[in-house]
Amino acid sequence: MTRSKNIYKDEIDFATLALQDAEFGKALKSNGQLDFSNPESVQQLTKSLLRRDFNLKIILPPDRLCPPVHNRLNYVLWIQDLLDTTNESYNDSYDPEREVLGVDVGTGASCIYPLLGCSQRPQWRFAGTGEIYARIDIDEKSLQFARQNVQDNGLQNRIKLLKTELGDLLLPLDRMGFENIDFSMCNPPFYESKADMLTSAAAKQRPPFTACTGSETEMVTAGGEIAFVSRMIDESFILKDRVQWYTSMLGKFSSVGVIVQKLREKGLDNYAVTEFVQGSKTRRWAIAWSFGDLRPLMCVSRGVSSLQKSLLPFPSEYLVTSEEEHTKISRRVNETLSQLPLKWKWREAICTGIGFSAKAVWSRAARRHVTKAESENMEEDDMALGFKIHVEQLPGGQPGSRTTPKPQIPLALSTPQTSLTKARATLIRPFKSHTPSFPKFGLLPKEIRLQIWEASFVPRVHELHPCAKLYNDRMTFRSNSSLTPSIFHVCHESRIVALKHYELMQYQPPQSGTSGKGILRFYFCPELDTLLLNSLMGLFIMFMLLEDEEDYVGVGVMKGWKRVAFDAERAQLISLLSGIAGHSPQPRFKAVFPSLQELIIAFDYTSKGKTRFRTSVWPGENGTSLREVRLPQSLAAEEGELESTIFDTIFKPMREYLSNDYKDEVNGVPIMTVAKVKRKAFIRGDIRYAFRKTCSFFGLRPRGVFRRL
Repeated sequence: MTRSKNIYKDEIDFATLALQDAEFGKALKSNGQLDFSNPESVQQLTKSLLRRDFNLKIILPPDRLCPPVHNRLNYVLWIQDLLDTTNESYNDSYDPEREVLGVDVGTGASCIYPLLGCSQRPQWRFAGTGEIYARIDIDEKSLQFARQNVQDNGLQNRIKLLKTELGDLLLPLDRMGFENIDFSMCNPPFYESKADMLTSAAAKQRPPFTACTGSETEMVTAGGEIAFVSRMIDESFILKDRVQWYTSMLGKFSSVGVIVQKLREKGLDNYAVTEFVQGSKTRRWAIAWSFGDLRPLMCVSRGVSSLQKSLLPFPSEYLVTSEEEHTKISRRVNETLSQLPLKWKWREAICTGIGFSAKAVWSRAARRHVTKAESENMEEDDMALGFKIHVEQLPGGQPGSRTTPKPQIPLALSTPQTSLTKARATLIRPFKSHTPSFPKFGLLPKEIRLQIWEASFVPRVHELHPCAKLYNDRMTFRSNSSLTPSIFHVCHESRIVALKHYELMQYQPPQSGTSGKGILRFYFCPELDTLLLNSLMGLFIMFMLLEDEEDYVGVGVMKGWKRVAFDAERAQLISLLSGIAGHSPQPRFKAVFPSLQELIIAFDYTSKGKTRFRTSVWPGENGTSLREVRLPQSLAAEEGELESTIFDTIFKPMREYLSNDYKDEVNGVPIMTVAKVKRKAFIRGDIRYAFRKTCSFFGLRPRGVFRRL
């Protein structure tokens, strides 16, 4: 939580808790750990935490949910923040004199929410309803245990429990005798049916970390949590502002966006969302909505960082920095707003002002038609806008602050400034690169800026490398130029231009029921970029071109690629195998590369004429380039050109394959060119990387291979 203090922000020290609570010490194992798969141990942890931290004692039936204390406390603390930042005093802080009345929909056997709320705030009172999630009846057993827990803690005067009927509203305020309440809270079941619950459990890779003792009435409701909260939204339009804040916890992240969309469809824009994170395993979410005008702080209402920004509530806070002293700014703010026809009150002691306006009053036309006397007679209920302005001095060193932190002068230099160090700094200073800036670039016409962005595209060669062992009979590959092009990150305009020319690597796995692994996605430009199939990758493609069984490879169809560079050795092997086996040319190139326009035969040699490692650059670096050469018939090999025998065994068969595959294409038959592969300097780390990936491919451990050698 950002505003309220959460005592469970750190992990629970079981050893300390065992010393403070003898019953919990009995539940610990000999190694000091707790067996979370044992329901009795989990229940004892909940009882001990409530007894130590909140002076509460509860009894829990073995066949009902055992609520985790830290998760339930997070929900209560968030509701406290909601109420504190939307109180009538507009001070965004806890008012100990304010009497708060809340309703817990579906209290449960533990009655933990009302118990925690009353232990945290002395002026809070609760009304709890029975379990109304079940489709056929009310859970009487949970209600009996809840009454016992309230009585054991002496809170009968502050917590009232009501058994609801099937035809009642979720919030039967009239039956409870309440005209208005401050909030409602709810923790609905996640699952739509018992089959849905079993399917979800079977889909998990690991068994649950903590034992679940919940009954079907606590875990299942018709339509799941989305249907339950949707019903609550529909019924809230009957009660409207009789409840200041309607809230509910959610167990699925996918439900958050659905509920927000439903609120917006209903015309509700005053809502809040948050995420409860406890440890590394458990995450829950909560949503709240109100028919009132008071908006909570952004740290309370926009607490889900993983939710897309378009679904978050409209920002209610804005920070404006200035270089002037805060006293001068305070005086100017008060003088300016005092002249406008609105209700304005400024408190000089705390540099805070509150204003209300019935309509736009800051334009010149509005100031002519509305006088100050008329604004004084306006009532707050008739206002269209209420706002608060607070002015404060920022700490030194922050943006907008005139105060700079004093530099700490070291008593002694950690590194002696020798003459050699000074000379080195003097020599390298002129050669240090500085990031160029173009301050007047935005003044150019938009048409020229777009042409500049398009001209800044850099052609890249994507050389695929294996990056994982076989999974579901398929190898996983990645590009050595997988980093997103920098034009995506310059500004919004450059990103729009880039998205028009770049596309993601499209991969269609040949097996319909297998995992999506194969080639990791990356951005490439079909007009400029080239796909280089080196020796290892060419081996996989070779089987795709020769065999009818596509499942053998698991690479799939590669759409969008117009320029493909194929390793010369593999291309020659394809031609030889096709001739030996007596295969006629099959339309396999078109099946794998449907958009092909240029096939490049790549010769991968070092300057000494020896074949080098095909994985000679680390993935993630753009270290490969292609240098185009002429396509000769017969030239000397020592001059760096191609031999006629290679030409006869590679290019003639390849041309025949392409002519048969693409003869019906609108763009015609792809052309063939020749290029040499150029890479960065060959370093020792490349050998380690290639060796490690090779061992991983064959399922070997590098250390074990060294022992055998």
